[in-house]
Amino acid sequence: MSERCLFRFGFIWIRQMSLLPGEATPWHYDLCHRITVVLQGHTLAIEYDDRMPTKNVTYKPVQIDWDKPSAHLHRAVNSSSEFYEELTIFFLDRPGLNPQPR
Repeated sequence: MSERCLFRFGFIWIRQMSLLPGEATPWHYDLCHRITVVLQGHTLAIEYDDRMPTKNVTYKPVQIDWDKPSAHLHRAVNSSSEFYEELTIFFLDRPGLNPQPR
């Protein structure tokens, strides 16, 4: 997994993140609202740590999604044979908040 902070100021954090095929994000929680823009790739498997079934999600390049906070510990796995890349705009509840603690 590769991630890079593109912009962080006050209540806004913009992150670029990419996953190679088969690669996964660390286990984390989503603490804030966010907008995700898929740049490349098309399928992620969202795995949960609390016995919830895996959720397979299909995306289209340049798809934009609004996501709400989630109290479920989870990770995203690039389950396709293609490179996956996204930009995420996090709307922080307070400056300096880590939006996806592990």
